[in-house]
Amino acid sequence: MHVSPATSYRKLRLRILKITSSLSFSFLHLHGSFRLAFLGQIFVVSSIVFPWFAFNEGIEGLQDYYVFSKFLGGLGFFLVLSIVGSIILMFSYSIKEILKQKLGIRVSDAAVMIFFGVFQIAILVMGLTFIRSLSHFTKDIAFYNAPVFSVVGSILLMVGGVLAYREQKKAVLNSLYIENNPTTDAQFEEYRAILEKDSDKNMILPI
Repeated sequence: MHVSPATSYRKLRLRILKITSSLSFSFLHLHGSFRLAFLGQIFVVSSIVFPWFAFNEGIEGLQDYYVFSKFLGGLGFFLVLSIVGSIILMFSYSIKEILKQKLGIRVSDAAVMIFFGVFQIAILVMGLTFIRSLSHFTKDIAFYNAPVFSVVGSILLMVGGVLAYREQKKAVLNSLYIENNPTTDAQFEEYRAILEKDSDKNMILPI
């Protein structure tokens, strides 16, 4: 059965709209820690669209290579996967809860955010180590600032996760009224006076 390009485009557009409709991009409603994490992911996304390094390939001269280049393997794929996961974590409650339920994740959002930050830093360190090793094979290589933006963004994501964890911990402790607001003897004076009264009067029957 032949499907026209217009029909395929319409179906693709509906799928994209369905996904984006589940996201609530309300930056002002985010907590300070989540704003910091989101800012970090903007840095990481910006690093993806710019070249990371370049080296001389002979006649063609210096050639730019991006994060999805053959030299970096699957670094770009894992980086994008982490970015998408962190964005969903911050902006989509429904998708986040569905994924947590299917994957069996029983940790807080802050812990997941910290994991994404550490994961990004780890894969970036491996990628940058490999890029630096290329300088041993050729001197005609140039390094750009895009990887620096990516590392800074990943660190901001991790720091945002740590701050979010502290905020959640503080909120839980504040909700424990008895532990955080210890009572004093003065608060029980009224009850002590009632208990010290003659309890026999309370037991008098009307007959």
